Amino acid sequence: MKDLTTFNVTPFDSKAAVIEHIHQHCHIEKPYHIITANPEIIYEAVNNPVFANIFHQADLVIADGIGVALPLSWAGYQSERVPGIDVFEALLRDSKLGEKGVYLLGAKLTTVTKTAENLTEQGTHVCGYRDGFFSLDDKTISALTTEIKALNPSIIAIAMGAPRQDEVIALLKASGINGIFIGVGGAFDVLSGELKRAPSVWQKIKLEWLFRLLSDLRRLPRYKKIFSYFIWLFKG
Repeated sequence: MKDLTTFNVTPFDSKAAVIEHIHQHCHIEKPYHIITANPEIIYEAVNNPVFANIFHQADLVIADGIGVALPLSWAGYQSERVPGIDVFEALLRDSKLGEKGVYLLGAKLTTVTKTAENLTEQGTHVCGYRDGFFSLDDKTISALTTEIKALNPSIIAIAMGAPRQDEVIALLKASGINGIFIGVGGAFDVLSGELKRAPSVWQKIKLEWLFRLLSDLRRLPRYKKIFSYFIWLFKG
């Protein structure tokens, strides 16, 4: 079985340990890229050279999926699944890491708008937001860079799914934006209230993935990629 720490994944035994690690290694005056990895994301990095380069240059890769956390445990590390949405919310609440607020980028306009409204009601400083439906041409990225630099958030959360969200992060980093970049996948769907997250009991018994599948069977084809990931993991 492959050791995922050699694939740039860092094992953690709790959300608190993740946040402490970020405190120790992150300076918000520099770009800091966080990937919350599940089996699909790692398998994409295995097979997509462009994304692989971005993945291995990330400052922190966390085991979001149980299919990533368990193999780390089997390899002898103290490893628990730490959901990306939990890390994101913890960053927002952290007085140092989130002190200058957050910029939200991604999802449909109605979804990101409602996410911004809900977070603001909870006391988060939302500096700005926009939907994720745009091309990655130089003109668009330049305009987005200018906007984010003017707002100067501590955190830039991008909800587009991998690898697109990380490709956007790479472009924004190259444009000179500093702060904590975190890809949050479908988190805006949950934070906007449009999608129900698995009840806590499902999360505690590590079956949140099954709840998501049963709630939306259209996700079933995605599990072919997860099966391929485990073949790769145990091969050679």
